[in-house]
Amino acid sequence: MKLSHYALSKTTFHTRSFFLYITLLTISILLCFASITYAERPSLTLGAAEMCNSQQFEIVQKVYSAIFDRAGYDVKIKTLPLTRMRKMIQEGQIDGDFLSIEEDEKLKGLTIRVNTPVFAVDYAIYTRKDSYPELASTEAIANYKSKILNIGYIRGSLSAEKVIQRIAHAHHEYPLNQHAQCFDMLRLGRIDIVIGPERALECLKQQQQPRYDEITIRGIASSLPGYIFLTQKHETLVPVLESIISSMQDDGSIWSIVEKHLSETPTQSAGPDITQPKQ
Repeated sequence: MKLSHYALSKTTFHTRSFFLYITLLTISILLCFASITYAERPSLTLGAAEMCNSQQFEIVQKVYSAIFDRAGYDVKIKTLPLTRMRKMIQEGQIDGDFLSIEEDEKLKGLTIRVNTPVFAVDYAIYTRKDSYPELASTEAIANYKSKILNIGYIRGSLSAEKVIQRIAHAHHEYPLNQHAQCFDMLRLGRIDIVIGPERALECLKQQQQPRYDEITIRGIASSLPGYIFLTQKHETLVPVLESIISSMQDDGSIWSIVEKHLSETPTQSAGPDITQPKQ
């Protein structure tokens, strides 16, 4: 028996409609899953105190993005004053500290350390250009007998406090609130030395502060491994990051990102405070 032209056309129409329906349904499902996958990719925000150099910030953001991407996360580095960063961690507004040598006393019990270091944290010895050229190391400061030195540093800075513990037994310490305050007191002769981040002076000079031209770095006071600290709610992510960072340190991935960035901006340098941690 032969099908009529009408019946054949009707069957073809229904077949085409069915395939079109299946195609549209498949596309809709794929788009739905794609949107769900994108929406569910988690994101963290880490605070960064004492980082005012734009070049340093760009390097850190690229390195951390690569680390967290391997763990399936997005990450944002947010520069903040130290006291505000602490408060935001305490209130759960951000997810941790991007780099510290140890847990902040004011955040005890709130954060957990990722035990594989990312970068080294370098702190410098600052003096006036016309004074104390011999004080190029913490040993020289600790053994200095000509006078009792007045040593300034940022209140609450763990790296600076570590240095102060080694040298202040024979001298006076002056915890201050801002780097500009430290360098102004140094410039005016009210203190003799400042212990601070290697990039602190450069940051102030970038803000058109020519009065700091008379200050110089005499040497590096400390170079300590720096670690990520996450809030306790991200505890399960810690061993994952430890493994990823260790792998990227071993295969040179982290330093490759730094070198690639520097090659694209040859007029700038990362500085000693963006260095590979000593294992």
